[in-house]
Amino acid sequence: MSPPAFSSFPPSFASFPDLEKTEDRASPSGQRKGDESLQQHSKKSKHRDRDKHKDKRDRDGRKIRDGSTRKDGKSTRHQRDDEQAKREEDRHAGDPMNVVYGGIHGGDIPKYRRVGFGNVLGLAKGLQIVNRETSGKSLEIGVNGRRRPARYTDPHFLAILTTTRPRHLSSGSLDPKGRGKLDPDSGSQAEFIRLPSRLGRSTEPLSTYRSIHTSNDQDVNSDSDATSSAIGDVAASSSEPDTDTNIPRTAHQHSIAALEASLQKDPTCIYTWYTLIDQTLSTIPPSAKSSLARARTEIRLSILDRAIRTHGQNKASVELRVKWLNAGAEVWEGDRLEKEWERAVRELGGHTVDNDEGRGLRNRMWEEWLRWRISSAGRGSRRGAGVEGIISDARRVKENLEGEMAQVKLLWRIAIVLRDAGFSERAMAMLQAQADLTFNGVPNLDSEPLPTRLNALEEFWDAEYPRLGEPSARGWNTWVREGKPEQRLPISSQQTALDMDGDTVNDDYMRWGVDEARSDANSVMPKHADDAGDDPYATVLFSDVRPLLVEITTPEAKHAFRIAWLEFLGLHVPGFVRSLDEYSTEKADDDTWSCTHLTRQAYLQQLFPSRTKGNDTGWDAYAGTIIAHEKTYGSTFGCVKEWGFGVFGALEGVNGGEGRLWEEIDVKGIHKEPVRRIFEQLRQKITPHHDEEWDVMAIAFEAADSIKSAIKLSKALLSVSRDSLPLWGVHARLQRMRGREDEARRIYDSALSTTSDHPITSSRRGEAMLWWEWAEMEWLSGDDNGAQGIIMRAVRLHADANGPMNVLRAKRGLEERMRSRCSTMDWKERESWACLRALLDVLTGGTGAVEEGMGVLERYVSEHSLKGLPLESAWTRMVLLGWKHATLLGRQARRAVVRNRVVQVVRDLERAGRGMNTAALGIFLEGEKGESVWGRVKALVGEGAMIKGVARRIWEVWLASWERGGWDGEKERVRNSLGIGVEEGSRTRASPTLWRTYVEFEIYCGELKRAKALLFRAVSECPLVKELYLLAFGSLRSVFTARELENWAETMAERGIRMHRDLDGYATKGEYDESADESEAGEENEFDMETRDYRRLAPF
Repeated sequence: MSPPAFSSFPPSFASFPDLEKTEDRASPSGQRKGDESLQQHSKKSKHRDRDKHKDKRDRDGRKIRDGSTRKDGKSTRHQRDDEQAKREEDRHAGDPMNVVYGGIHGGDIPKYRRVGFGNVLGLAKGLQIVNRETSGKSLEIGVNGRRRPARYTDPHFLAILTTTRPRHLSSGSLDPKGRGKLDPDSGSQAEFIRLPSRLGRSTEPLSTYRSIHTSNDQDVNSDSDATSSAIGDVAASSSEPDTDTNIPRTAHQHSIAALEASLQKDPTCIYTWYTLIDQTLSTIPPSAKSSLARARTEIRLSILDRAIRTHGQNKASVELRVKWLNAGAEVWEGDRLEKEWERAVRELGGHTVDNDEGRGLRNRMWEEWLRWRISSAGRGSRRGAGVEGIISDARRVKENLEGEMAQVKLLWRIAIVLRDAGFSERAMAMLQAQADLTFNGVPNLDSEPLPTRLNALEEFWDAEYPRLGEPSARGWNTWVREGKPEQRLPISSQQTALDMDGDTVNDDYMRWGVDEARSDANSVMPKHADDAGDDPYATVLFSDVRPLLVEITTPEAKHAFRIAWLEFLGLHVPGFVRSLDEYSTEKADDDTWSCTHLTRQAYLQQLFPSRTKGNDTGWDAYAGTIIAHEKTYGSTFGCVKEWGFGVFGALEGVNGGEGRLWEEIDVKGIHKEPVRRIFEQLRQKITPHHDEEWDVMAIAFEAADSIKSAIKLSKALLSVSRDSLPLWGVHARLQRMRGREDEARRIYDSALSTTSDHPITSSRRGEAMLWWEWAEMEWLSGDDNGAQGIIMRAVRLHADANGPMNVLRAKRGLEERMRSRCSTMDWKERESWACLRALLDVLTGGTGAVEEGMGVLERYVSEHSLKGLPLESAWTRMVLLGWKHATLLGRQARRAVVRNRVVQVVRDLERAGRGMNTAALGIFLEGEKGESVWGRVKALVGEGAMIKGVARRIWEVWLASWERGGWDGEKERVRNSLGIGVEEGSRTRASPTLWRTYVEFEIYCGELKRAKALLFRAVSECPLVKELYLLAFGSLRSVFTARELENWAETMAERGIRMHRDLDGYATKGEYDESADESEAGEENEFDMETRDYRRLAPF
């Protein structure tokens, strides 16, 4: 009988035994042989089964464990291949040994799986069951049936990190023998885990691998030098067998170690401390979770506290102390925060010093204290401190500030606070009273103390006589000279009102918001008692402004006050706020409150692309062929303008008329008539030099509105001051803006014809600038010979003498004027001579001449060791020279060289503390057009070690829409940049301008919910800014309920913000709250219903 065949089971042997040989089984010896052979076969079968299953695990590599061969030279692998072939041929016959031994290996049984194993009906296809609890009540679902790897943020690991005591595991502090020494802080030995060496197999048992060894020879908290030597010792001994190797450190750990080593060498380097903070916080990403945010704050606070305690110079640093206090505000209670601020002003601002550096630190500390008081008004322990509390704080700051420039900045700062809170009339009245006190004082009272003069000024104020800024105002001294008349001209009918959109809105809350915004925009000039009406805040008493009035006597401070008044009215002067720090040693954060002009509607429309242009796909299809659009760009020099005060003239543009001080967008939305009256009434009040600058600014303001009116004003001023070269230069620029270059040439020739009588070693004020403007005009028009002839005339040579010897004489004459130490020549005049010298090299040179010209300006900077504003101005002239030569004139130049110079200038200005220069940044962008290498632009706007200000953040928002059609790809970068600007620890966190821009950005992107959340944060950081509150009644009305708006208005009233009208008069409170609640309840019921249906139908 043949053995049964099991076709499902593969045979276990290579061949069947010979069943016909029965004599061997009959004999006892044969029986013993068979038993022995069966025992040997059983052993071989077991080994073969294990080998077979090992091959199953390794069949991808198809490796053999031992790699042995047979005696005939044939490998085991080949032998098994032959046996497998025989099994495939004899699958019709079974293996009798399977029956004899009664069982087979589990690996030989075919495996089956259910279809859809692990899938759950109702879930996505990729979600499968990875674990079932024994109770059967819960399942663990994973993507593609894989378990989610454990993270350090899981609750289990967080519990371990918070409950266990940390140990210092330092590989660098160990010697080759594994000894260590006691930790000086804890008194215990530093613990580490010994790891086996890679150079040899460890012979120790497995239990010793997990044992904890202790280091005895070296302190785990040793400095970097000792640690480096210990690492070197371990590395030297690593060649021996059975020794430990160093645990490799990550790049983050290497960076931390390098920074620590730098701080040990120079603990006074504040920049290194900031870099250490950024590097440490890089492991904890910013998150909305309060636990992570608090952890970041505590880390920052700890490092800053260590920096202050490390060195005495750091303890005297206002910048470090302020950052430490700002970080402490996130975790400290209100009482402790107030005590720390008081201790800081007592230590850093409570003593009188004799040097400029000490005065600068003292002023900076008091200014930062006032900033904290303003940002904390209406919150916490200062909930009841509104505008009156800020006025009291400003009086305390005024008594401790040193220098008249600091007093002018304080006046400007308080005026901004009053206007933001809705008290524009009071802010304007304060500036009017200060102007009469400064410019129209009574001569008989000049020697009297300030309180006596204020008493006399109060009498003039109560007489209701026209004040400065109002029509027909002639000043306090004129009123006294005329016998103190009581009659005055009515001014209420001459006040200009601004029209605003939104007259036909249906929602009552939105209508209230529009009316409030209109009233705030039109409430500029304070009213007199007869015109006050029903509004009690429209009339300002002298007692309301008297505590803030100061004494200003120096010409520089008087001129600064005039410009500060223009800034308050909306005319931004780039770099002016930085010029007010006369004792400055550290960069102040004045841009957080001074850039208020950027929140006007005209600027916001320029920051974001127009919605009417539609979405540009970037390509078209013609006959089935995809053709990309040509890249188009906007203006290189956008609406954000920032450079040093005095780098450019009032009418000097970067590219012709583009990029000048004030353009059409800069005067749109402001009250022009009060500005014109201030220019007229404050003319010829100081020195001729400052008055000329004031007149030039008046002409620039008229040119932004109308060129014809500017020319008319310029002629009127020249009729009075015919010898003023700056006014002649402005008049020539007006003709150039109209395109009349021939008329401009006649003006230049007429104005400079009288300067040839002066010796070469001296020049009239403004002469060099006029020569430079004329030569530049001829050069840009393409007349190189004419430009060279003008330079020859400037050094008293004949215009047609263009020979080599005369060129050398001209260069020598220009060099002499560049090095002149004449007391009447300021840095701007000397810079103009240097520009003429550089242009002469460009005109007389060949290939690469523009590089030689730029080199002249570089040599001028190094020879005179320029710093501050002159340095920034010279570098700006250098990059403009190369850009105009290569771009405007289209002449031969190595673009890479010019671009590298521009990038170097931008970086050097940032390192020198000059802030941003939008002219240099615009030239950089102009060089990137068509290059398709946006990595340089991304690196420029990236978040590096540079601390960005408000103007820089908003400039980057404008940059996102510079390339047409690229807005969608830049939105996330803009959101990230603005988010970093307002996050914890940022110096721009308290900037209303940045918060307003961030909220408007989210509204433009359609993220109203996110904008609402940002608005709550904004009013928390800027509690006295009314325009932020009004956004809830305007663009964000759809995401605010009636009840929330009612609470919003109550919060405004509690914080002391002025409201012209009562909200209850626009909407019935109960009616709107009831309808809002019904709509909210309906939405919630509908959502609950959909949720229940989803849960009910989920399995199907």
